[in-house]
Formats: sequence, C-alpha cells, structure tokens
Amino acid sequence: MDIKELNEKLKMKIEYVMTGLIRPYEKNAKLHTEQQINLVAENIKRFGFTQPLVCDKENSLIIGHCRLASALKLGFKEVPVVIMEGLTSDEVKALRIADNKSNESAWEMSLVYDELKDLGNDLICLSGFDDSIAMVGNKLGGVEGDDVDLDRTGVITLMPPESPRLIEKAILYVDDIELYNKLKQAVLDGKFIGNDLISLL
Repeated sequence: MDIKELNEKLKMKIEYVMTGLIRPYEKNAKLHTEQQINLVAENIKRFGFTQPLVCDKENSLIIGHCRLASALKLGFKEVPVVIMEGLTSDEVKALRIADNKSNESAWEMSLVYDELKDLGNDLICLSGFDDSIAMVGNKLGGVEGDDVDLDRTGVITLMPPESPRLIEKAILYVDDIELYNKLKQAVLDGKFIGNDLISLL
C-alpha cells in the first residue's frame, strides 16, 4: 500500500476551513503557554503556516491546538486543515495523545550550538532557544587546547513566567574535573564574559 492508498483508505483530505468553525477539543491534555503561542505566531508570520491542523469530520480539532490559538491571535480567517473522515472516535482520541507524545525527545545540544551559531538573533529567537545558547556554543569553540566535547556538557534552562523569552539563561555543567578546570581557566582568561555562564559545576 502506498501513501495515496493509505490516505484514501483513511478518507483524508486537505481543505481551507474557517477558523470560527474549528472546535478545539475541551479535554486536550497538552498544555500551551501564552509564551509558546506567541512564539508559534511569530514563526507563522515569518515562515507561513507550514503544518496544517488535523480535524475529524465534524471539525473537532485533533492536532494543532497551539497553531490554532496562534492563528486566531494573528487574525486568520481560515487555515489549512487535514480532514480525517475515516477514524473512529477511539482512534481520534488515540491520535491526539500519540501525536503529542511521539514528539517528545532529547536534544543533541552540540548540533543545536552548531546550527544556531551563525544565525542572526531574530532567527535564533524564532527557534525557541535563547541567543545565549549560541553564544555559549561559540565561546566554547574558541577555547584553546584540546577541543571541548560539547556532548559532555548539558544545559539547564530557567524559564521564569515573567520572562518574554522561552529560555532566559543557560547553565553549563560538566562531570569531569579536567574539563571543569579547562572551562574555569577559559573564564579567567576572559573567553567567557558577563553572563555567558551562570555557573560551572
């Protein structure tokens, strides 16, 4: 069975639907903060509506509650929606949970540093990471001597509710005394300044 046959079997179709006709699911278990909704809205403004919502045949929302809230904040009158007409009510419930749960995974932070390091601050902020993440990554790359293995470091994020950004500061931690001494010396040598690092543990 190919993807076309599968979609036909599930009676899937893509339409533009008026936002006022889409009904958010009142028992949606995935929580979205105003901060997250604002971030998604900024991404939609910059990159467009890259992921359609998913609704059942009665326009009850299955996937995309945050995107719908962002679209309403932007004043959109209609949005692209994948209509799933071939699912049972139990399958709809399972899909809601599965979509959110299957998106949970860890970050490979060394690759995040590498991807963000050359971007402008406006694009870094749209990624959901604070520019301090890229700054710390760049600083680490400038430490002399043996390369600092970014996979040996971790990032703890602080997200105070009053902060307008998803990540306000980053704390690097290491589990190796030699690496700790190396980073500490880098701080003393001025390779890290200000709040590049809050704490070296």
